[in-house]
Amino acid sequence: MTNNVSDASSEVKKLHLRIVSAEKKIFSDDVLEVIVNGIDGGFGIRPGHSPLLTLIASSNLVYVDLNGNKNIVNLYGGVLEIQPHSVTILVDTALRAEDIDESKALEAKELAEKKLVNAAKDRDYSTALSELSRALSQIKAVDLVKNRR
Repeated sequence: MTNNVSDASSEVKKLHLRIVSAEKKIFSDDVLEVIVNGIDGGFGIRPGHSPLLTLIASSNLVYVDLNGNKNIVNLYGGVLEIQPHSVTILVDTALRAEDIDESKALEAKELAEKKLVNAAKDRDYSTALSELSRALSQIKAVDLVKNRR
């Protein structure tokens, strides 16, 4: 006699990750885990996570695909919604780490640092700090990809 009831414990526990910007859908697939920085700090998300809605910092999101590979997406501002079996991220801008031009990110960092020095005079400190944060997170994403290889 064959038992047609599948063993739920043998199923891979996964959640659906969606990353969407105003222009397009950036990513939509099942993953094992998501690691992201909210405005109050970093946290990991696995299937069954409690519902949560929070702002996210400009930083790097790491997700583990169904094959166990870590992937990096650089996020710039947005909102994160967690449900027990899905994660939705609405962002201003997102780039896969592999798509970041390292030389442009370094150039943006230098420009932001110069703006920061002059920001006290120009009263544009928060904009310069935001630009520096974005450039540094892109550089970190490139470094993470290099170290993964």
